[in-house]
Amino acid sequence: MFATREVADNWWRAVTDSVASGYDRFADIKRVSPHFYTHDPYKGNIQQTTVDSNCASNFSGKVIFTLLNDDTGRVINMVPMVNYTDHLSGRRYVLRVHFVIDSFLWSTRYYIRSAVSPTTFWYYDASNKVVVASQHKRTKFIVHLGDDARPRGTVIVGSDDVFLALDPNTKIVVVNRDGVDRLGPGQRPFRFRFSDFNGGFGIEYDFEGSGGDAIARSPTVGDGERWELAA
Repeated sequence: MFATREVADNWWRAVTDSVASGYDRFADIKRVSPHFYTHDPYKGNIQQTTVDSNCASNFSGKVIFTLLNDDTGRVINMVPMVNYTDHLSGRRYVLRVHFVIDSFLWSTRYYIRSAVSPTTFWYYDASNKVVVASQHKRTKFIVHLGDDARPRGTVIVGSDDVFLALDPNTKIVVVNRDGVDRLGPGQRPFRFRFSDFNGGFGIEYDFEGSGGDAIARSPTVGDGERWELAA
């Protein structure tokens, strides 16, 4: 059990980073879901990850590991599975056309919805070329890591830089209009922290008097809304 969803994702990042660096003591640990893991006790007990300075010792006190039922010796109820969308990154490929290098994206697509009003989604309004908040329509966005060195399927954590895109050829960037930073399409992708979904984007109501509500970058992270990914 983890103190929060963020603790679970960051603990897993620490474990996978230790393996990637060549420390394979915990290489057999498998992530089944954000809060359920398996391991081979003959190779590396999962509970020792938080006391091993080469792995995730800074998570000591934030994680509790429990065993499953073991005949009649341990009768422990399973923690109910929670319907979370796992935050997995995609992959960046490089295409060479006539000796010109052009990068494009191939990633998992997500809806982005309000954490406090789950029926409110981000929707790309093509007529105004801006991302708006809508309770009637929604758009799937590509979300991928800014760090190309990490493999496809890496769990995204709050400190990661990420990009958004509508499709492999249409990136989402910040468009400044009348002093307000709104989200819209552009050629140069807009890099932001994944944690910005927690208070980094707000809603500009009655955008340009059309009755639409645009998604805008909050001047101060924390002053905006909380948003979450939905598969």
